[in-house]
Amino acid sequence: MRSLAILIGPVLPLLKERTEKMFQATVPWTFADADFALAPTQLTPFERLVDRVDPAVVEAMIEDTRAQFAPPAGPGDRVTPFKEIIEIDDFGKLDLRVATVLSAIRVEGSDKLLQVSVDLGREKRNIFAGIAQHVDPATLVGRQVVVLANLKPRKMRFGVSEGMILAAEDIDGKLSVLGPLTDLFPGATIS
Repeated sequence: MRSLAILIGPVLPLLKERTEKMFQATVPWTFADADFALAPTQLTPFERLVDRVDPAVVEAMIEDTRAQFAPPAGPGDRVTPFKEIIEIDDFGKLDLRVATVLSAIRVEGSDKLLQVSVDLGREKRNIFAGIAQHVDPATLVGRQVVVLANLKPRKMRFGVSEGMILAAEDIDGKLSVLGPLTDLFPGATIS
């Protein structure tokens, strides 16, 4: 016990001090005193050196630590929970490309949809995007956006949508269309 107390003394100094007291040490022990030879030693009456760990106390300490280091309440508290974890191979199936918007018009009979024509370098595509309440179609023309290019075409009442324009949603539900910070060639891959 003496040798173990010496060895873990830097980590648990109070345990080392209690053990020194139990062994009636006259000077603090050093690493040089940590031999494992058994020798007759007079001990003081038994006194518990450490208490058994109470899981409830540990949990309370963890919660207290979380509270101390938790970020201040703010917009992040209202962020939508993350989706399930995927493998890198799942992400690799997405073909994200930079596209230049050629035209964007409101879809008659819909409050949410814009019909957007994009140039993906190799081809031009028609996409119906549910961003009409958040984006003025005129501001999209000539702008570069991120498109999910390998999404299965979807037949809609207004025509066929051949991809998806990516947008971020803030805590108030407002959408912002994603695009590169600098102009790239249409069809540039995003990885």
